[in-house]
Amino acid sequence: MQVITPSLVAAISLAAIVVAGSGPVGTAFAQTPTPVTLNSLFGEDLAEIGPDAMGKLQEAVKKARRDCYPPRIKFTVVTQNVGDSLFVKTLGNARVEALKQAVSKLGLKDDQFKVDSVIGAVDGVLVNYDKFTPDDDKNPPTLKVTWTPRKGTKVRAGDKIKATVRASERYEDGHKSWPTGVYNIQLTADDGLVDSKDYGRMPQPCERRTLEASYTVPRNPPPIVHLRAIAEDAGGNKDSDVGKFPTVEVWHGTDEHFYDITGNDGVEDVRSVYKQLVRFELYETSKDKLEGEAHATYTSSQEVTNGKCAGVKTRQDPEIVEWDMQLAGSIQHLPGSTRFEFHATPNRGPPYKEISTPGGECITGSTQEANNNSWEGATFTLKTGQDHYDFSYSAPSEPGHTGDQHYKLHVESSGK
Repeated sequence: MQVITPSLVAAISLAAIVVAGSGPVGTAFAQTPTPVTLNSLFGEDLAEIGPDAMGKLQEAVKKARRDCYPPRIKFTVVTQNVGDSLFVKTLGNARVEALKQAVSKLGLKDDQFKVDSVIGAVDGVLVNYDKFTPDDDKNPPTLKVTWTPRKGTKVRAGDKIKATVRASERYEDGHKSWPTGVYNIQLTADDGLVDSKDYGRMPQPCERRTLEASYTVPRNPPPIVHLRAIAEDAGGNKDSDVGKFPTVEVWHGTDEHFYDITGNDGVEDVRSVYKQLVRFELYETSKDKLEGEAHATYTSSQEVTNGKCAGVKTRQDPEIVEWDMQLAGSIQHLPGSTRFEFHATPNRGPPYKEISTPGGECITGSTQEANNNSWEGATFTLKTGQDHYDFSYSAPSEPGHTGDQHYKLHVESSGK
């Protein structure tokens, strides 16, 4: 803790006001609230915040919530330099902890406020709303794209696809770090740039930006027309949204494996859970050839529910494993039916950690790497004229096991 005099307390307050009102016009500092001083937040020689004082603190926290900028608030606890120096220092530290807990209960997250402590001539809390240092823009602009027609709609040569691209760095729109402003929006297609707008390397941080652009499907189009809307901020962060528009028949599918079984090994009951969901798209690129894309998610966990190790839990880190795959295969047009067969690359997702925490009489934990998530692809056959395929299977439980395990495959056509 640093020692400050009454004049320095005033200087700190004055400096805060000067900083809040300075800086380039139109920058983030233009909307920085005026600093405040909270008196009588703590009782004399006490670290508790009284019920009446919580109202003052709540009003101060409200000022940190703004439409454009993320909450940023710094509290400096000033403890009166009277009596034993060790007691004064300990009291100041206790007030810091009490203030942290109170602010957290009022809804601010740990990275949205700071609390420090100094020793001075009078008790009080200085509240400042300046940008933290460092406080970089770590997030891309929030992006919302309206596609007309909607994504996934079948199109033909000469059709127009319109995209309305909206980008924002405002906190109320979902941007979480300090904004630098939307620098550029563009729409690209498989054959190059469609349109773009540039707002300068020092854009207004709080301005919402919109680009409206249209794309005409060319002659001899690819099986899938890909349009990509991209927004970039002045910090170099980018986000994008891809619109896929088939020009051929597309088959959309989901492949689900689910397992939730509790078994007993003669000593303990162990519940094991995993779920893998794959969403995929297939299309015929040329005679008898299939191509496509797939996205998979996988999650798993385990818990000892009864026995000497009851309470031992194994969780997956990250909680959800995701990966993308390219699909390739064949389509056979047979008399009375059509057979689809395709394989996925890569056929296995990234490795993850299995973290076990102790429970019951088992007091040791462990961490190991696992990679049990995989998907090879699928095979199915449609009868002539059939536009969808469904298959499901529920495995019977083994003796001593309870729960549910099933497999479901669903495929449907987007239409010719």
